[in-house]
Amino acid sequence: MEDSLIQKEISNFKEFNITFELGYEIGNSKDINEYKIVYQKLNFYQLYIQHYYMWIIAMNEVFIYLKRGCSLAFIRDFLASLKNTISRAVYIQNKWTENTKFYSYFFDDVALSLAILKRKKSQINIFSRTHGFETYDEQAPFKHIPFQAFKIKYFDAILPVSNQGANHLRHLFPLYKDKINSLYLGTNSHSYINPFANDVHIVTCAYVRKVKRLYLMPELLKSLDIKVTWSHIGEGDDFEELKNSSKNLPDNIKVQFLGNQLASQIMEFYKHTPITCIVSLSSSEGLPLSMMEAISFGIPIISTDVGGCSEIVTNSTGFLIPKNVNTNDFIDALKQLLQSNINSIQGRNSVKSFWQSQFSAEKNYIKLKNKMDLR
Repeated sequence: MEDSLIQKEISNFKEFNITFELGYEIGNSKDINEYKIVYQKLNFYQLYIQHYYMWIIAMNEVFIYLKRGCSLAFIRDFLASLKNTISRAVYIQNKWTENTKFYSYFFDDVALSLAILKRKKSQINIFSRTHGFETYDEQAPFKHIPFQAFKIKYFDAILPVSNQGANHLRHLFPLYKDKINSLYLGTNSHSYINPFANDVHIVTCAYVRKVKRLYLMPELLKSLDIKVTWSHIGEGDDFEELKNSSKNLPDNIKVQFLGNQLASQIMEFYKHTPITCIVSLSSSEGLPLSMMEAISFGIPIISTDVGGCSEIVTNSTGFLIPKNVNTNDFIDALKQLLQSNINSIQGRNSVKSFWQSQFSAEKNYIKLKNKMDLR
């Protein structure tokens, strides 16, 4: 999933003439063997003495994790990850010269390597987006994101993908509020509109894991007294459990599990298959790219009001439901959508117009280019 997001980002950089050199993709880099060699060559002085401050910070992080009940195996993996992060910083330092601009799509351990490098080489500039899992503690293991203050201190700009995410980080780190500014992602322009039909077809599109709460769907659908087709795109850790819990749905509910799909396959599905709405039941989100893709075809959305979802699910594009959604909330939202102007050919054009004004890649990547002062 993360690889496909990075590939989309690389494609957008190329399409909108943002000049770049592909530096380091964790796990996929052509330089991965060189990176491993660097790690093996680091001696005690390089790893621990030169970066003593990171180990001091790490001990505080370990204390937080232990207080929250983590295992010793988790601590071992956490400290091993820090070794890799420091090694990556050394690798980058050896490979690129001064006055370089670095950009990270995720505000994760790769971003931490850049922050370590920035502390040593202040002439470089570093920028990063931040989404949901790197913004909200509730999405992180033991509800804690390590090294967050250190990273924010050294980055030149942090670009949350939603206004809500930006406000959240400014509240947590008021000292650095001026360098935290939201910048929407975007999806590519096309001329297609999802075909309209009266049959009710609900689609969910997500990796099946706890935070997405897809396990709620069968229970919510049981109470509907109309014919509905539910299609799910994606697999994941809890996929088999979701399929099993969907076996006893009433006859008026038809279920289709479409499995993992390439981005191009999803676009073809949206182009040709009538869809009443996309549904998201997540307990926490950034601002999902999957929603941008859906509204670019004029498909309305029903979503829990979490993270930045209220910035894309508006009166023009769909309906919000409470984070702690119950059956009545879902049924009411679906009925409102079916009876609204959004549920029409004209409504789909309105949804697409909202996408064009807010989530067009062409507009938003020019903003990114200007933010990083790339010519």
